[in-house]
Amino acid sequence: MDILTIKNEFLFFAQKINVPEKYWPEFGNSKFGSGPVVELGPHNQLLYIHYDRGEEVEKEYAVDLDDLMYRIFNYITFAMSSDYESKHRKENEDSRRQKISIQEKLLGELSQVWKDRCHRENLYILKSYPFDDLSQKRINYSIELKNTGMSPQDAWANAVKKFPLPISI
Repeated sequence: MDILTIKNEFLFFAQKINVPEKYWPEFGNSKFGSGPVVELGPHNQLLYIHYDRGEEVEKEYAVDLDDLMYRIFNYITFAMSSDYESKHRKENEDSRRQKISIQEKLLGELSQVWKDRCHRENLYILKSYPFDDLSQKRINYSIELKNTGMSPQDAWANAVKKFPLPISI
């Protein structure tokens, strides 16, 4: 396995969902010290490394080329879905609803296995951090109550009564 083979595999998938170049990782050693980089480690280990200001902040070890592509496109489709959601935000909806839906759709255009893997990962997160479509209403109401002179604790308690917190699955 070499970097050119990996890059060609990336390009094959990237063109399928029209990935803008701003989301592309670097291939080989990082030139800029920022963003994701695909590298070959000792013994041709497939690495997906994230840098910020020249510092390594995360290193992922892929077990094979398919796993590496999943890691790359999971990151890219999350960024693409986040950008889309921020421009098409729906009031009183947890922003993650659109992000997850779009991300899983994009991954599904590349591989059903990747879509299913991402879906399982999202379900795992949502068990601990369920969707909260009422969060903004709850916050605004709490602020409104505080502005009338209510203590922050009482304002929050009343806001939660009116707009309940989500229940974990």
